[in-house]
Amino acid sequence: MDFSKQNITNYYLYDTAVDNMFIAEYMATAPGDYVKAYLLALMYANLNVPCTNEGLAKQLSIPIEEVMLSWNHWEKLGLIKKHYQDTENKLRYTVEFLNIREARFGKRSDSSTKANTAINLTDDELAQLFRDIEAVTGRLFDGKEPQEIASWISDYNISPDVILFGYKYCTQRRKSSKYRYVGAVIKDWNEKGFKNIADVENHLEDNDSRHFIYRRILKALGFIRNATEEERRIIDTWFDDMDFEIDRVLEACKKTSGISNPNINYINSVLCAWRKEATGDLGKVTEENLYTRVRNLYEKDREDNEQKTRDNLEKVFAKVPRVKELITELRESSYRLSKAMLMGVNGVNSMALEKERMTTLNQEKVKLLLENGFSKEATDTIYTCKLCKDTGMLDSGDRCTCFNEKAERLLVEASK
Repeated sequence: MDFSKQNITNYYLYDTAVDNMFIAEYMATAPGDYVKAYLLALMYANLNVPCTNEGLAKQLSIPIEEVMLSWNHWEKLGLIKKHYQDTENKLRYTVEFLNIREARFGKRSDSSTKANTAINLTDDELAQLFRDIEAVTGRLFDGKEPQEIASWISDYNISPDVILFGYKYCTQRRKSSKYRYVGAVIKDWNEKGFKNIADVENHLEDNDSRHFIYRRILKALGFIRNATEEERRIIDTWFDDMDFEIDRVLEACKKTSGISNPNINYINSVLCAWRKEATGDLGKVTEENLYTRVRNLYEKDREDNEQKTRDNLEKVFAKVPRVKELITELRESSYRLSKAMLMGVNGVNSMALEKERMTTLNQEKVKLLLENGFSKEATDTIYTCKLCKDTGMLDSGDRCTCFNEKAERLLVEASK
């Protein structure tokens, strides 16, 4: 007698068993996309149906990076185990779903034990890192930014020094301090095996386009050395503020052939003169200075909106002092949540408590605002464009649509 089993043709006619402990203990403290990836993959695993990270990402309409990060998250908690086909390739692996009760009460897997030995920061060290980042970016943290930073440390074992350097680099060189953009840069460095700032700096010296430009300009002036900090600052203005192309700058360098002491300041005076000539006395908008003019509009938007935000906060705090206390408590709770994330399995309960506390604090803040005649967004930072937050750059690094709108407005005004 032969035995056979009907092939599965409609997945939705079957059930997927999910342990109540997952729902009550793990799901509540995990990012939503991580939960989606876990449950959908669990369904396919129970049905013995092959699936891939790409397939999960497409079906869930989330980035594939989120799916892969979810496996890091669940592996740290001991709910899954990765099996690598090639130990040299950390991106190709199969996922084994482990017994949740054993993960919680039984013997820890190797990955769980490893999570407990991740980089350990004291509360003061973590708070100092956050303060340093806010000082570098010139803004307060955005949404889940503290938790994202903590995940870089816990999931990738990235040094806090490298994270701070990444923020400095992206803010100064890439003109974007958005944490998703910074995170992409830092993760790229991590994948290249850079463990400290020296590794990153060596890489940038050899490969970063701006560093190449520094060396190219100094070479044109007859120098075989790295640019000083002041020289880098001046050179940056030629490209970021004056919007010159490298060929035009090198043309200015040729004018030093008749002087005994060629230097960056001389080139700067030449370029400033060319720029003044190009813009004209009336400040006519040209292709060369359009970018700078748009950036100036963004700068004005930020200054105006920062003042409006401060004015709003002063009005709220004067009428409802408790709101100021709540904002301070929310920031402190956010720091503690970030610290709990670094603790892996040992921090799960603390994470749940802090998230519950933040929800309660936010509810109290909204209630007080509404009761006193304010909108629930009265303490939020004001932006002219909420997509790019008045930077002109999206999280992906692409230019925001409002950039072109500002440029078109300038061109229309100039044509009148």
